Amino acid sequence: SSASSTVSVFDITSRNVIATISVGPHPYYSVAVGTKLYVADLNGISVIDANPSSGTYNTVLSHIYKASVQGMYVMGTVLYAQRSGDVVAIDTTTDTVITTITLASLNSSTGTSGAIVGKKLYFSSSNGSVYIVDVDPTSGTYNTLTNTISGLNGGGLFAILVGTKLYIPSYYYVNVVDTLTDTLTTTISVPFGAGGFRGPPTLVGRYLYFANSDVGSDGGVSVIDTVSNVLLDPVAPV
Repeated sequence: SSASSTVSVFDITSRNVIATISVGPHPYYSVAVGTKLYVADLNGISVIDANPSSGTYNTVLSHIYKASVQGMYVMGTVLYAQRSGDVVAIDTTTDTVITTITLASLNSSTGTSGAIVGKKLYFSSSNGSVYIVDVDPTSGTYNTLTNTISGLNGGGLFAILVGTKLYIPSYYYVNVVDTLTDTLTTTISVPFGAGGFRGPPTLVGRYLYFANSDVGSDGGVSVIDTVSNVLLDPVAPV
C-alpha cells in the first residue's frame, strides 16, 4: 500500500491478510529473488524475508540502496535497479552493490521501460534511444553498457518481448527492435496511442493488444499482427 507504506501478505488459501509489513515511503514496485522480496519505495529498496521456515519470516531484513529507483530486473542472483541516469547491480546473496552502470538520462515521467532478453538488459528512454547492458557473468564486458540503438519514436512505460522482437510503445507509435541484431526494424503508427498508460500490452497468439492512451479513449484497443508487424483495423474509442 503506497498510502500506508506497507506490504500486505495474503494467504491465497484462506484469502486473508496474515501479515502487514512496514517498508519505506510509498512502495510502488516489487520483485522476488529466491526467498526474498525486494520492494522499491521513494527512499530505496526494502528486503523482506519471504521464507516461511525462517525465524525472520515476513520481516524487513534490510533497507539497501537508499535512493529512489524506477524499475528492477533480475538476472540470476543479481538485481538491477534502474534510476534516472544509471543502473545499479546488487548481489542478492549479500544485498550489497556490485557496481553502477552509467547510462544517458532515463526519464520515467515521460516513458521508460526495461526488459531482459537472453543475457542482455534493454532500457528504452523517451529520448528515442535503447541502451543495452551485458548481464552475462562469463563475458568480458559484464555489467557494462555495450550498445545504444537510436532513432526510436520515444519510449513507453511497458515493453514486451515477442520471440526475438522487442515491442516498445510510445504515445502514437510502437517501436520494434530486433534483439538478434540490436537494430530498430520498424516503427508502427497507432492512431489512438499505445503509450501503455492504461496498462501493459497483452499478447494473444500472434496478436498484440494495446489499451489506447488517448484521453477519453475509454475501451479503445489497438491490435498489431506480430508476424507482419501491421496494425490491424484500429478499434476506435467507445
